[in-house]
Amino acid sequence: MEGYYLKDPTVATSRQRLYQKEPNPLQIETYRAWDNARKMRSMFEMFELAMHRARMGVRARHSDWDDKQVEARARELATHRPLIREDL
Repeated sequence: MEGYYLKDPTVATSRQRLYQKEPNPLQIETYRAWDNARKMRSMFEMFELAMHRARMGVRARHSDWDDKQVEARARELATHRPLIREDL
């Protein structure tokens, strides 16, 4: 077999996870110390980050789509729920 992929050496990558299996005790203590308003604010910030990243991904894949189409698909991806179509 020949091919360019056989001529280059294999790239070794570590299989290390990007997260810890068990949460850090200090992290648990910090989150438990937060009041409900802080927890909600954090939740909304994480959702906005997820939406921003979903929009970027959709726009990269579908550069010809308008903003409304990008937003609808990003919301579907972030919430795992299809949107109700208004044009029916």
